[in-house]
Amino acid sequence: VIPVEYPKVGEPPSPARIGVVNITTGQTKWMKVPGEPDQNYLIRMEWAGAGEIILQQLNRRQNESKLMLCNTSTGDAKVIYTETDKAWVATINEWRSEVRGWDWISNRNEFLWLSEKDGWRHLYRVSKDGKKEMLITKGNYDVIDLLNIDEKNGLVYFYASPTNATQRFLYAARLD
Repeated sequence: VIPVEYPKVGEPPSPARIGVVNITTGQTKWMKVPGEPDQNYLIRMEWAGAGEIILQQLNRRQNESKLMLCNTSTGDAKVIYTETDKAWVATINEWRSEVRGWDWISNRNEFLWLSEKDGWRHLYRVSKDGKKEMLITKGNYDVIDLLNIDEKNGLVYFYASPTNATQRFLYAARLD
């Protein structure tokens, strides 16, 4: 066990990199994630499909979030989605006690994304290549938690608190 402590003020964060090991050859292919490893945080990653990894990177100030797709054969990383904020970009870790990874739909060709970019925490539907984005929840309220995706019936269930921050209500919204 090697403890990795959170860096103290003025100290750089612990650098990290992502590698995929070929089980036949034992060779490691390192992902070519852009940016200085000691000035960026790799906060989430998972398999995005055969030969692909999706990851989320935050800069040191935590006011820019980038989602990247990495090709595990070449190591190339492509930024597919970027979000910035003057203060900070909220991450899934702030409102979900159990981070499960990405919420994939459409046979892993799209995912649901929680964002506060319009001033409220809302659900967006984003294509895997990042070229298409659609706001699913609309209004002056925060989505508190994404509970379930019923893709067969085209619905997503979530908690929200539109009028009173001490109460939570169950809502359903159409995925389209």
